[in-house]
Amino acid sequence: NLISQNRIYNNGKIGIDLHTAGENNDLGDAPYVTLNDGGDGDSGANLGQNFPVITSAVWDGGNTVIEGTLNSDAGIDFDIEIFSNTVCNGDTGGAPQAETYGEGEIYRITANNVITDGSGNATFNTNIPANLTGLYITATAINTTTDDTSEFCACVPVAVPATIEFELATASDLEANGGNIPQLIVNGTLTTDQTIEVNVTGGTAATPADFNNIVTVTIPAGTYAAAVAATINLTIVDDGFVEPDETIDFQLVNPGTGLTIGDADSDSTTQNTHTYTILNDDGSASVQFVAANSAVAENAGAPHSISVQLNTAAALGADVTVTASACS
Repeated sequence: NLISQNRIYNNGKIGIDLHTAGENNDLGDAPYVTLNDGGDGDSGANLGQNFPVITSAVWDGGNTVIEGTLNSDAGIDFDIEIFSNTVCNGDTGGAPQAETYGEGEIYRITANNVITDGSGNATFNTNIPANLTGLYITATAINTTTDDTSEFCACVPVAVPATIEFELATASDLEANGGNIPQLIVNGTLTTDQTIEVNVTGGTAATPADFNNIVTVTIPAGTYAAAVAATINLTIVDDGFVEPDETIDFQLVNPGTGLTIGDADSDSTTQNTHTYTILNDDGSASVQFVAANSAVAENAGAPHSISVQLNTAAALGADVTVTASACS
């Protein structure tokens, strides 16, 4: 049976119930939430259609971004209908109830062509062009072949993206140590793991001779209070060469939907760039004339060579240019 784009809310119980009378469930008195089963091979009303699972609902400043998953029969096309709700599950007066599985107060959008793979799994991602912060998101799954419709899924509150930035503007360490790797701080709550890219934008160091890095950094789900959430993926190469100190310039780009680049530590500055300095620890080099003096006939006509000596305890990481000037 098709149940589509209806307003079902403030009933004091779940919005759609596929259980038959007398069925037992650990979630309390009837009506019962019909929990999902792997592969969705059960029977009964609407064949016990599994409901979707909302994994993230975030206002990104322009859209409310909804992400989720569905497990059901393999190779089936589904429509995922998204709803917003003032409370997760309201009684007849609109007061929230203890039940965490929802209703459908306002229909918002449909994610079409959500097709399960050979294992019966599918993902969906859709944008609602409205700020739904403070509301709760629910969804149903509709089998587009049979019109079987699921119950409403568990409610997910719409979150404001957590802010992320570099902890510091600069850092450095000796080449042999390769420590003090730049860290990222986050302020806010992530309901799922998120990613951000840390791009190399400049500097005097080169990869792979001086360092190796992985652009994408994963931020684990959790609640952060301007706390370090991750260290960037950077490995310093101890090349053993005498060379100047070298720098690597980084910039944060492409945060996940649960993140926004901003002032995570409330210091009125968004630290979206960082410069890391690799400090030379392989000694230094010096040059000197081989002889204190030399002579050449005034009318020799050919260039006169003067030898210089390079003194270093380790190999050089770059060519050395020596400039000399005549003095009277």
